[in-house]
Amino acid sequence: MTGSFFKFGLSVVVAGAALAFFSSPLSAQVLPGEPAPVGAPGMPPPAAEGAAIHSYLCMQREIAFLRARMVARRQALAALKGRLAALEQRLARERRRIDVNNPQQVARYKALLERRDALAEHGLKPAVAAARRATLRYNAVVGAYNARYANRPFDSVLVEQIRATLSCGPGR
Repeated sequence: MTGSFFKFGLSVVVAGAALAFFSSPLSAQVLPGEPAPVGAPGMPPPAAEGAAIHSYLCMQREIAFLRARMVARRQALAALKGRLAALEQRLARERRRIDVNNPQQVARYKALLERRDALAEHGLKPAVAAARRATLRYNAVVGAYNARYANRPFDSVLVEQIRATLSCGPGR
């Protein structure tokens, strides 16, 4: 249905949409002026806002903790890989010099091989698994954090008030 609305040339459909928008709480958020009343649809009540900020700040702490754990696990893995690489190089050098007719040299070489195998089996495999678990846990929490809080503005004054007395409890 088209026609003139108060001689402004607006169609009735557009005028109805404008009327619906300006009477909604959304217009108070989009347009400058009076804020939407507390408890309006789409606006969380103050207690919920405080709880959301508390959860937000605790998740930030958890992410920092998990990131530090992940970095430590990766560094431990890198150190073990370095030790393993050094043993591999030593084995390669010894292999060229070994006299297979000398039982002492053969025994030393076998001992070196056993050391390398033990490090790979009992050191490297658990370190790889620990680094993988730490990375997966970190990524999961960061994903949840982003899903909840990405592009979500909070009142900065309220954030600082809650941060000053933040207690997250044991949640790791």
